[in-house]
Amino acid sequence: MDTNDKGTIDIIRDQYLDTVLRKNPLLTRLIGLSPILAISYSLTLSLAMGIIFFTVFTLSSLLVSATRYLIPPPAALACYVLISATIVSAIDLLMQAYYPDLRSALGLYLPIIAANCLIIDRITIFASHNTISDSLRDAVLTSLAVMLVLILLGAFRELVAYGSILKDIHLISGEAQAFTLHFTKNNSGFSLASLPAGAFICLGLLIALGDFLSTTLASDPKRPRNLRRWDTDD
Repeated sequence: MDTNDKGTIDIIRDQYLDTVLRKNPLLTRLIGLSPILAISYSLTLSLAMGIIFFTVFTLSSLLVSATRYLIPPPAALACYVLISATIVSAIDLLMQAYYPDLRSALGLYLPIIAANCLIIDRITIFASHNTISDSLRDAVLTSLAVMLVLILLGAFRELVAYGSILKDIHLISGEAQAFTLHFTKNNSGFSLASLPAGAFICLGLLIALGDFLSTTLASDPKRPRNLRRWDTDD
């Protein structure tokens, strides 16, 4: 690997860390939490929601950026919601056809992604004012940051509440025993972690962890100056 490739990888890594710790909307602004907290009691559902969120956010950002000069300002918000709702509806129909059990498990939290304030807010602030390439990069980094939070919440809550990992994998693969990891007998654990109160507690712990890592990285003298200033604005 030459120096240029290594430098590019380092830049992408630092941008992602910046997005995860300093700009992560779930950990810093606490918006769009409803579907995130509701289904994160299961790693399988968290993975599914993360993939859906990635798809909806990325495609919505691309479409909004590509049509930003065609959408009249008075109708902008309605158009953004319509674009997002169209993508969500297509995903909903595909899941009903190919993954009906998983679609049923996600419940009403799949369709409400269409009006998720996290997606609409970021589209309005960034994608509607930037090029397609910049909007794609922003959507991918933000979506991956949200997916990381979902995966961590889902894995931790499922492990604590049920003593297992991927207990609902049969909703995707049809084979539960082949992929499920059991750490306790009879899938028993601390049931509070599976409840709404447990979701907020786990999110609080994750926010504290993010703050700790952000502070640690900010004090690292080996990092470039602009990447050590985690507390600065864009």
